[in-house]
Amino acid sequence: MQLTKKYIYNRCVMTIAVLIWVFGLLAAGSDSVYMPWLNLAGAIIFFLASLWLGRVLPRLEASIRVVSSRVPVRTKGLAVSFENKQNSRVNTRYAGGWSTV
Repeated sequence: MQLTKKYIYNRCVMTIAVLIWVFGLLAAGSDSVYMPWLNLAGAIIFFLASLWLGRVLPRLEASIRVVSSRVPVRTKGLAVSFENKQNSRVNTRYAGGWSTV
């Protein structure tokens, strides 16, 4: 339950940050009656939202990351020695049949 609450919170924060970022981008590039002031406010909002997303995204990636190991795994069926294969589409010349999956 705790992971679900944290996941929902992270998604909500991400959605709000992205909406503010898009709003700032649209306001910075708009042509309106309040031309210079709305564009300046939009540029500031866009800049601040970009900084916020820059801080939030790595933390979200670290919290979502599952254990990933870079252990070589022997692939079966695909790895044939280079001398035995002719016109094969699988390039195991340099990998030697080992892959980091």
